[in-house]
This record gives sequence, structure tokens and C-alpha cells, in this order.
Amino acid sequence: MKVSIIIVNYRVPKLLKACLESIKANVKAECEVIVTDNASNDGSVEMIRNEFPWVKLIANPTNDGFAAGNNLALPKATGQYVFYLNPDAEVIGDAVDKLVRYLDTHKSVGLVAPKLINTDGSLQKSVHKYYSFWDTLIDNRLFPYVFKNAKWFQKINYAFWLHNEERDIDWAKGAALMVRKSILDELGAFDEQFWIYGEEIDLCYRIKHAGWNVRFYPYAVIRHHEKQSSRQHSTIMFIQNYKSLYLFIKKHYTSLDFEFYRLRAVLFIILWVGVYGLKSLLRIEGALAEFNKYKELLAWHRHLKHNLQKPLLINQTFK
Repeated sequence: MKVSIIIVNYRVPKLLKACLESIKANVKAECEVIVTDNASNDGSVEMIRNEFPWVKLIANPTNDGFAAGNNLALPKATGQYVFYLNPDAEVIGDAVDKLVRYLDTHKSVGLVAPKLINTDGSLQKSVHKYYSFWDTLIDNRLFPYVFKNAKWFQKINYAFWLHNEERDIDWAKGAALMVRKSILDELGAFDEQFWIYGEEIDLCYRIKHAGWNVRFYPYAVIRHHEKQSSRQHSTIMFIQNYKSLYLFIKKHYTSLDFEFYRLRAVLFIILWVGVYGLKSLLRIEGALAEFNKYKELLAWHRHLKHNLQKPLLINQTFK
């Protein structure tokens, strides 16, 4: 078997159907498809069984998170390569076959990421650098726009990079990543403490530090209808994103780096609480929802180290 395509589904049956149909229509390489359904209870399991009997299905009775869902599927994978694909993504043309050929011919590359495009066909920025305190001072909503036409800035910050050239990268979004299975067998796959978000950063980090190259390949293109599963619980997922980065920094950086990031995060959160609080008073559309999200995030930070040890719950609030 050349490639095992692993998909973790949570309550996006229509998008999952389109994803599976795109695989069937476009992938020519010898492949298998494994879907873990994380207790969707929305007809997704029945849809797979009835319409896609060639899919290896894992009907997980509980939602244990994105990382765990992928890890459940991995022991069933028999391919030389593993292609992690989100259910809200679609294969365009021979994208998967191009990634297979790329790993076949680039023996030093352990993980390759394709280009992602949005629903409307526009570029989806998917490549990022590892955390650096100094980078976070310029990686914000203002600084990149001031220097957006500066070529030197594009080299050090991916905010305005056009994703139009093949290059070594730190990490890319986990919506679509192809990895050598031998590496996953040796290093381990996703770290389940991340639950969702951050697991791909950690995986790329471990692969690079094991001596492999992590590569971006723009000539393979995947359409990604972004965050369709996670936006069902947007505030909790917003906080989870912060939590995952804290866990990554705690795992791979020093305690001083952790404290510097916490200081930076709290200062920016307070800033945005003030900005959206003012906008909500002016009745600007959407401002109140953003104010409440940042207010919950700030409350979560009050007991940060304790909160890092426990899972986030849907409809949870923080005092």
C-alpha cells in the first residue's frame, strides 16, 4: 500500500461526503482511507457505511479529540506514507499523487505540506514559524500591514508570503500533511495532550529535530473549508488554541520562555478586551461576541497552570 489517508470527523457529514468523493475521483495512487468518527451522532457513521463501504471506519463512542482520533486510526494504516486530511478539505486534481511522488524522490524529507486554498479559491495562509518571543512582537495585526511590501519582511514572516515556492518550513496547518509512516512508528504520532490545535506543531518540531526536513510543496493543492468542526463551539476552541500553544512551549522551551509568553498574551488580551468593549458600547456589529470571547480567555488565564492540567468543556465558563 502506498498511502493511508486518515480523516477524523466530528459533525460535518456533508463536508466529509464531499471529501471522500474527492478522494475517490482524484487519487490514482494505491491507497486506503481510514475515518475515525468522534461520536458525531449525526448520521455520519451511517452515511459512511451506506455510501462509502470501501472506507475503513472507526466509530469512536466518545469524542477524545483530534489527536487521539488520528492515533486510533494509525495502527490500521498499512501505507508507506500517511496523509492526514481534515474532513472539511477536498483533494484537487492529482494533489495526493504529487505528494506521494515528492516523498518518493526526496529521501531527506520526512513531512510535506501542500498548498491550501479557501472555499472561494483564494490562498489560505498555512505555513508558520515556531514560537519566538521576539517574533510575536511583530506577528500581530498591525506590524505586517505596515511592512507588507517589504521583501525582507516576507523572508522572516509568513504573513504576506504568497506560498508560491517550494521551501523548508517550520510547520504547517494539520488540515493536510503527508508523513512517512516509518517516522511515525519511530517517533510516535500526535501527542494527545494537545486534544486539538498544536499537535501538528509538535509533530513537525519532533520530525525536524530528528534530522528530517519539513517541506512546503505548492504544486499540490487542497481546498480547505476552514474550522467547520471547531467553530461549533467557538469560544472554547478559541481558548483551546491558546492552551495548545502553552502546552507546546511548556514541552519544548524553558520556563522563562513560558513566562514571557504568558506576559505577552495577557497584555494583548487586556488590550483586545478594551478595544472590543469600546466597540460593543458603540454597537459595532460582532464586537460584543469578540468582547465576551476575550473576557472568557482572560478569566481562564487567572488560573493558567491549573487549567492546563484539565480539559476544556463545552459551555464551560471561567470565574
